[in-house]
Amino acid sequence: MEVEAWAAKAEERRDDMATKNANLVTDRTWMRNFSVVHVANAILDTP
Repeated sequence: MEVEAWAAKAEERRDDMATKNANLVTDRTWMRNFSVVHVANAILDTP
């Protein structure tokens, strides 16, 4: 029973890490597509 609980916890942690990695990849892609330059230009273009 203890081993099963440990395995379930390890699987949960693995899934959390996979989700965090996917979020980082998404963030990196977003930053490449809408780079800081675009944000800075948008701020500078506002009246």
